[in-house]
Amino acid sequence: MLKGEDQPIRTHAISTACAGTPGLRQGPWKLVFAADAQARTAVQLYNLDTDLGETKNVAAEPPTCSR
Repeated sequence: MLKGEDQPIRTHAISTACAGTPGLRQGPWKLVFAADAQARTAVQLYNLDTDLGETKNVAAEPPTCSR
């Protein structure tokens, strides 16, 4: 992007929250490597296409397959 290209080089992004919690984003999905006591999951998973505010952790839901 810094060289004037209009396409990203990577399909994913790694981030760290202010508190040091690591996260991984690929496409619309964001995986946060922190437990969620309310959802009873070891990690948090959000679909940012439908939940930009990261309010619904879907890590405990069964996966769906779309073709």
